Amino acid sequence: ARLTSYRALVRHGPFDTSTEEGRSSERYRRAALANVTSGLNQAVSAVTALLTTPLTLGYLGKEGFGLWAAVNALMAWAVLADFGLGKGIQNALGDAFGRDDFVTARRYLGTGLAALVGIAAVLLVAVALTLGPLPWADWLHVQGETVRAQTPLVLGCVALCFLLGFPLSIGQTVLTASQQVHVWNLLQVGGSVVSFGALLTAIALGWPLPALVLVTAGTRVLVQLAAILWAVVRDARLRPRRQDLGWDTARALSTVAAPMLILQIGSMLINQLPPITIARRVDLSMVADYAVWSQVYSLPVSIVSMFDAPMIPAFREAFARGDHRWLRDGFARLQATKMRLALIGAVFFVVFGEWIAGLLSQGAARFDVWTWLASGFLLCVGVWNVSYNDLLIATDRTWTLVKVLFANGLTTAVLVMIVAPQGIAAVVLGTVAFSAVAGVWLMPRLCQRYLRGSA
Repeated sequence: ARLTSYRALVRHGPFDTSTEEGRSSERYRRAALANVTSGLNQAVSAVTALLTTPLTLGYLGKEGFGLWAAVNALMAWAVLADFGLGKGIQNALGDAFGRDDFVTARRYLGTGLAALVGIAAVLLVAVALTLGPLPWADWLHVQGETVRAQTPLVLGCVALCFLLGFPLSIGQTVLTASQQVHVWNLLQVGGSVVSFGALLTAIALGWPLPALVLVTAGTRVLVQLAAILWAVVRDARLRPRRQDLGWDTARALSTVAAPMLILQIGSMLINQLPPITIARRVDLSMVADYAVWSQVYSLPVSIVSMFDAPMIPAFREAFARGDHRWLRDGFARLQATKMRLALIGAVFFVVFGEWIAGLLSQGAARFDVWTWLASGFLLCVGVWNVSYNDLLIATDRTWTLVKVLFANGLTTAVLVMIVAPQGIAAVVLGTVAFSAVAGVWLMPRLCQRYLRGSA
């Protein structure tokens, strides 16, 4: 019966949103479309990852591959350069869409886009001035002469693609806020296929590491360009005009963006600091091992997270409209589904984790059973907490979440710095420590008034 009901939701035409029941069905329809396309996206990503990791590891060598992984982790921090504007714009647009206020949405969109273009221009100058003089190879502990010589160019290629795509990321923001995650998923599927084809071509032609980085990162820029063309250019209601730009809108965005920036910093401390810490405390060889572990860990995570993405804007829209009953029911269904999948994922790590890691690394990376048990524990605790994070953001309690997540990030950073020399299992346990001790009971307590219906 559930499967039949789910199939009924996956349809092209929308439901009538003039009634509460119709709005509920439409939210679930868009979530169902997002789940189906996300499953396709994750399947394509998993297959390309299974093929790409051993291919690039064998072609570049362990140190070259470790440099690539470390640089990608380092550039992940560059998302902080938007000062939280991306997430702030998404939240503001979600509120405007919930009120069918496209004039306000256009103002947020136009002002936010102008701000992102300005920030990208400033960053471009900063990269040009600092790329050469700073000793990046020494900082990342690069040993081989060939890889050392390529390090500044690798950083430059990644930075260039990031800065080109920086303002274009607004397309994904609009698609997410308007509950069109399925469109973004389909664009990513096409991007994954094109990126893998470009990588195969570059390896066949014997291109060096900087060229490999350029062709793969450049594909992501093309996907972002396609997203902004679909989300903004084709929808006349959202095309920004010069009169839509204003300091009042910029100030309103800054108040929303500030807590989002701190949230991003806390999230980065938890998710992106370990490989950089490992490079500083140990060496690039362990970074390569961590990158392989991350590939395996991301398989169940990607499946679970595909249920999150479409529900976050749906929660925001329901909260803006005052549909609190749907908010409670939708959250309960989401959490139950995700926790079942997390438990299956934990078993998956113990049974298949080492085999997949050996397949990805061609036997170069090995992990003990404690690593996979810790991975399962991290998955279950993380899935439990993330749903409450989403609910707090959707219900305008972002500053409450900031305090919790920033404490988590600082604790994780210190613990990972201490335990990194002890191996990957210790790093995983250091990452999950705060969430396991404090988050699992604190997050439900912070959200209880919305879950009890007294909002």
